[in-house]
Amino acid sequence: MLSTKKRKSLFFGLLSVVIILFIFYNSLQSGEESSRASGFVTGIVKGFLNFLGLEPRNESLSFIVRKTAHFGEYFLLSLALSSFLLNAARKKKFSCLSVLVSFCVAACDEFIMQGATDGRSPQWTDVLIDTSGALTALLLLAAVLFVRSRKEKSK
Repeated sequence: MLSTKKRKSLFFGLLSVVIILFIFYNSLQSGEESSRASGFVTGIVKGFLNFLGLEPRNESLSFIVRKTAHFGEYFLLSLALSSFLLNAARKKKFSCLSVLVSFCVAACDEFIMQGATDGRSPQWTDVLIDTSGALTALLLLAAVLFVRSRKEKSK
């Protein structure tokens, strides 16, 4: 039977692979399909904002939704990768690799996957947004681990 550490490592490793596959799947959608999907989400967000009495412009809201999706996907990827590395390597410094791996996935996603898909164009700004999401996740995880270790030391 697998130890708890190994089970966690396996779980977060598989979760990382699933997130990467999800990212690549979305990149293989044509520009039209991608616009339709982000338009659906934009409609939901717009409905919520209208309920709050706000009237956002469609173009601005669509841009924010798409870029937030980039940030969020790589935030989750970095959390999963960091958790995998923390459990597999058992050294906190290795979790920094999650940002490097996320950057490499983002660059491949933009310039290989989207570059070869009709109606899509690769953009460095998206790679930077993706990497920012990954870095934010790592910094948040580091802060949580720091606070947790301080609490354990004070006991």
